[in-house]
Amino acid sequence: MLAKLADVLQSPLDWLAAGDRSAVESDKYAAAAYIRRPIQHVPVISTRSAALLALDITADPHAMAEDYIPVTAGSSKLFGIFLEDEAVNLAFPARTLVVFDYADRQPHDGDFYLASVAGTLLLRRWRYDPPRLEPASTDPTYKAIEVDRAVPIIGRVAVSIRIH
Repeated sequence: MLAKLADVLQSPLDWLAAGDRSAVESDKYAAAAYIRRPIQHVPVISTRSAALLALDITADPHAMAEDYIPVTAGSSKLFGIFLEDEAVNLAFPARTLVVFDYADRQPHDGDFYLASVAGTLLLRRWRYDPPRLEPASTDPTYKAIEVDRAVPIIGRVAVSIRIH
């Protein structure tokens, strides 16, 4: 039956059956890769719960969820928290939901990470030489914090969503 439909619709059978693209077909729109990614329901947790993830890397954010938000991202290990931190207000203004990839705990220069420094959660930009966590603030009183390379990283910022 599908073969007959494909013939009538003048479409490839594999596309009709499974949505597969032919080898010659390419995405013509910039949003195509985004649209093909599946939507996942990301748990929104408290900052207190996020701090627990620094202590127990096997903890499940879904067990701590206060709410969920639909997000498309490349990782399946995500959680979100609302942060209002003046030290990063240039990158993440007030009322921003920040979604973290907690599978990505290996810091890369220039990316933002949620880290636990002396028991305090900090969202900062990671820099390598020397290892430090930098603010991104309109307030010049916030300074970079030099850290040991073994600082507990909870996750890398994957997505941020400004709530109006």
